[in-house]
Amino acid sequence: EIGKAIGLHVKVMITDGSQPIGIGIGPALEAKDVLSVLKNEKDAPNALKEKSLQLAAVLLELSGKSAIGKGYADCKTILESGRAFQKFRAICIAQGAFQEPGMAPIIQPVFAKSSGTVTKIDNRKLARIAKLAGAPDAPTAGIRFLAPLGRKIGAGDLLYEIHAESSGELN
Repeated sequence: EIGKAIGLHVKVMITDGSQPIGIGIGPALEAKDVLSVLKNEKDAPNALKEKSLQLAAVLLELSGKSAIGKGYADCKTILESGRAFQKFRAICIAQGAFQEPGMAPIIQPVFAKSSGTVTKIDNRKLARIAKLAGAPDAPTAGIRFLAPLGRKIGAGDLLYEIHAESSGELN
């Protein structure tokens, strides 16, 4: 109704927020996820790639750059051809520089104590751990989360890594 009142065409998309969409939680780790999608790396987070394609498709269709129902295919072609990464890189360079995100000097793996299947994720606790590790103030701090919903876990499997810039933050 608000969109109509001010002359905007609005489309609402309801998405799943029950787990992290990528692997990284924290500035540099999230940027690494985005770059892996833009570069079409085979281990890029698929959920991030799919959500990005869906949102970009809607934008292309709303703007008239793609025909209704063709936006997703157009976006996928742009992404997989490398044009999306080239454009992103050009935008970064135009704004001063393009550089790969750094890596935290301290990484602490966290392993499963027992086996099972991941059935629920507490995103607030993950965000709290990332914040305690220093994110977002410490750019390379955060978590690499490796236990998405539905994953079968064995005792001793890697669940996540805590990335910190100092041992005090890690502790």
